[in-house]
Amino acid sequence: MPVQTLGIIGGGQLGRMLTIPAKQMGYDVVCIDPTPNCPASQVGARQIEGSLSDRQALQQLFELSDVVTWEIEHIDTEVLGKVAANSEAVLRPPISDLKMIQDKLRQKQFLDDAGIAVAEFEQINGRSDVEQCLENWGGLVLKSRKGGFDGRGNFVVRNQTDIDEAFGSLDGDLYAERLVDFSSEVAAIVVKGSSEVLVYPAIDTVHEDNICVSCTVPSRLGKPTQGQVVNLANKTARQLQGPGVFAIEMFVTDSGVLVNEIAPRVHNSGHLTIEASVTSQFENHVRAVFGLPVGDTSTKVATAAMVNILGRKAAEFSTESLRDLPEVKVHWYGKAPVKPARKMGHITATSQDAADDVLSRCLQAREKLDL
Repeated sequence: MPVQTLGIIGGGQLGRMLTIPAKQMGYDVVCIDPTPNCPASQVGARQIEGSLSDRQALQQLFELSDVVTWEIEHIDTEVLGKVAANSEAVLRPPISDLKMIQDKLRQKQFLDDAGIAVAEFEQINGRSDVEQCLENWGGLVLKSRKGGFDGRGNFVVRNQTDIDEAFGSLDGDLYAERLVDFSSEVAAIVVKGSSEVLVYPAIDTVHEDNICVSCTVPSRLGKPTQGQVVNLANKTARQLQGPGVFAIEMFVTDSGVLVNEIAPRVHNSGHLTIEASVTSQFENHVRAVFGLPVGDTSTKVATAAMVNILGRKAAEFSTESLRDLPEVKVHWYGKAPVKPARKMGHITATSQDAADDVLSRCLQAREKLDL
């Protein structure tokens, strides 16, 4: 029987971490990415150099693959849909999930229609709509419906001056969400297989400047709230077509848990599952898209923490100092050059100690890097 091939749209760090278990499981991997020697290609993926929305490159990817997935959702779905419709390769998750999640207003409507708690939201057709939302809510986040990530495409509005600045900085169609007063942020990684939905334990996340900087498990939330997080993630995943891994990001408020966003892919908040879980989110995504039984999502350690390695300045750096720290695991993504706020890698630690202690260990290791 010939070896099957996984095609990945995108060859960045998520493509890299998908390639590793796919190769271990005996699959070949091919990716499309515009950057020469992309991270996925460094660990065994064959690379097609090209734009993620280039029709010719996508056709080549589908011709070489049995199953195609993606590591990033910012893809031209019109081009992708036409290529997928004329290929024998299977696109998983299906394009319907991607189209809905790409448009954040459609995503909110989808969740609201399913009875899943979200922040209040309104479509925006002009300045008067924003002014009305500001009057009704007292504060809002004006968002681009498409293309935003890591805080890009969002603008917090608290007064009339903010409205002018928001319209000057945001492009395309917009919508508004009521500004949520939340006590903490939490994520749930869900794997949707051919016949089951499994949810990893709730993961506490910390964001700075809208970029995730650290994650810990088990969650510090009380058991009832953790149960609410898992139930919300399960309910959300069952509304999606799948198969595959999805990340459900949530806000914890005094009145309950709200779903903030769905990521239709493996996710930054689930990186610690590589060391902390029986089956990582990356292996489970490969399993799900190939129709295999999905693996155990339970945590196999007492505590785990992950911190992102973000570029601090455009300069060379050395990771030698981390080689003397066997108590942490360093995942380097093979990106160049270093850029401010660019995700260059991550550090994970597991322990029998308290979550704060294991997180502190990761942060101390992070500080040893000369970035």
